[in-house]
Amino acid sequence: SGGVITETLAGIPVTVLFNADTVSAFAVSPVVDGKTLTLEAKTENGTRVFTDKETGTRWNLLGVGEEGPQKGKRLPPINSHLSQWYG
Repeated sequence: SGGVITETLAGIPVTVLFNADTVSAFAVSPVVDGKTLTLEAKTENGTRVFTDKETGTRWNLLGVGEEGPQKGKRLPPINSHLSQWYG
């Protein structure tokens, strides 16, 4: 499982792609070629994938287009860090 969270910070859209199976997350800008994409998480053949509603492109966790009209393009990464704290 996993998902997508999109927020606007200081007027800039930020999307976090999350895969619970690998406990991995990556923050990207959902803007490609001046167009803001709406990303969503889906499960295909038992694997978590991310697609955008506008073009149907399949993106990997690092924001690289793997299949569809945006194949080979990259969602610009946003400097971020995933950590766990124990008390």
